[in-house]
Amino acid sequence: INDSGVEAIAVALQKANRTLEQLYLSGNELITDRSVPALIRMLDENRSLTRVELIDCRLSGNGRWQLGCLEKRDNFQLKA
Repeated sequence: INDSGVEAIAVALQKANRTLEQLYLSGNELITDRSVPALIRMLDENRSLTRVELIDCRLSGNGRWQLGCLEKRDNFQLKA
């Protein structure tokens, strides 16, 4: 999966998701910081997701930091 795929998933889950609790995207070297804004928008509106994993993707330290700010939300865990 690449950034375009992550953006499509993020849009789909942004408002329509009520049941998916965990999203594992680890090991996708084609996921970069370009995905970060879409993931942030999705996580700002989606309260069903409690865990997102993005380990071994090509996120920069800044991209991981931006997503990490969302981890302060109650009952949410990010692994990047």
